[in-house]
Amino acid sequence: MSSHLMVGAPFHPSATRQWYDDFRTLRFLLGVPRPVRVRSFSSLDCTLQQRHCGEQVDKTVREGGTQWHSSASGFLHPWRVTDRGIRDKTRDPVAVAAEIHVIGTVLASDDVESTIQKVFDVPYPRDLASSGDHGLPRYLLRASASLDHLLQTVLSLSSADELRERRALMASLRMQRTSTVKQDRQ
Repeated sequence: MSSHLMVGAPFHPSATRQWYDDFRTLRFLLGVPRPVRVRSFSSLDCTLQQRHCGEQVDKTVREGGTQWHSSASGFLHPWRVTDRGIRDKTRDPVAVAAEIHVIGTVLASDDVESTIQKVFDVPYPRDLASSGDHGLPRYLLRASASLDHLLQTVLSLSSADELRERRALMASLRMQRTSTVKQDRQ
């Protein structure tokens, strides 16, 4: 991960863009609507380990005015209770670091598909239409082939069909642009 983020590192725009699209795709799948759960968490950092609750998805821990609830992906996130009794999820850099650790493990792997099977669990296929008004994010369409199997596993049939159709449309538009540029050069 650091080689893509490091200042002064050899910059290959297409490789960096692809890495970032894959990173955002995995982050999306761990976030809302959370179609994947972390099965394996290998960090040696005890603080990150403390925020991972493994298989117990409905775990709640109370410490002072903070309640820790586990997300469907398996990480504990803090919720604050206000004076009015309203629970509000707070941003938690440690839980985010844990998610990034998992994503980094996958992206740094020599065999991404095999690592995905060891690291992620897919409870059931999800309809990602609930991810927003505009359907699937564009970076999902640009995700590398090594994430195809995971995407096909986590998506419901309708979302998988939508992804396939939109990818085909993007490829077609890309080919049209390429041929137009070639014609213009001639």
